Amino acid sequence: MEKTSAALPVPSATVPAGLRLEDLRPVLQDDPNLNGRSRRKVIKQFFRAQFEARQAQLEACLEINRRGMHAMQEVAVVQIAFRRDQLMNEIREKYTAMMADLGRHVELKELEFLADFAEDLKAFRDRLGNRAIDDDEREFIRVRAKDRFMRVADRLAELTDDVMKDASARNGA
Repeated sequence: MEKTSAALPVPSATVPAGLRLEDLRPVLQDDPNLNGRSRRKVIKQFFRAQFEARQAQLEACLEINRRGMHAMQEVAVVQIAFRRDQLMNEIREKYTAMMADLGRHVELKELEFLADFAEDLKAFRDRLGNRAIDDDEREFIRVRAKDRFMRVADRLAELTDDVMKDASARNGA
């Protein structure tokens, strides 16, 4: 029969729940009553306990790393969202400033064109006074010249509005 000491844990295929590595070391080193089979079982439990302890340490380290990486990922997502919002605001401000400058430029060009056209019409009306035509025909032509000016001004305003709407639609899409 096998001789076992009272301090010896019961050998089994798995490590008992209460068994600690500190409990097995003295048994392996100091117990002269262990026969070969019992010693092998205790050694097997000892290595199994060491393996499970290392495995638990590794899993704990991995979990700590996973949580750290998850936290870093959350911080990165927040930073990316913040930077995206910052860039969107910058783009919106620059776009608004550009459109204001462009709109001002277009409006000024439109007004310059109307002023040039008005000067040309005035010169035409002045030349009309020197022509040898009846007064009622002269007045009819003057009225038509004023109508043409208003029609050109209205059409130019429509074209400018269309261009600005198209530009806004393209940049907004």
